Amino acid sequence: MATVRYLYAEASKNPHVEFCAVRPEVLVDGGKQQADLPKYAVHATRQNGLFNAGVTTRANVGRFIADLVSEEAVWARWKGSFPQIFDVRKEMK
Repeated sequence: MATVRYLYAEASKNPHVEFCAVRPEVLVDGGKQQADLPKYAVHATRQNGLFNAGVTTRANVGRFIADLVSEEAVWARWKGSFPQIFDVRKEMK
C-alpha cells in the first residue's frame, strides 16, 4: 500500500504519468488453459467483507493487466484508480 500511495502522489503531480493499481483478492494458481479460467469481475470498490474475500487466479490478473495495456476503452475506464479484481464464483446447485 505504501508503494500505491507513493505512485498516486507522484502521478498526481505529473500530467504525463498515468497509472492503475490492480488489487486482486487472495491469489491462487489455476487455469493452465484459457478455457479452464473462470470469469473475473472488476470493481471500483471492495465487494466482499474481510471474512468472505474470495479468490483471484494469477492468470486472470494477467489477463486484466493485458487488457489495460492493449484495450484503450479498458484503460480509459480504470486509469488513475485502484480496481479490485476477483474470480466470479459459479453458482452452487
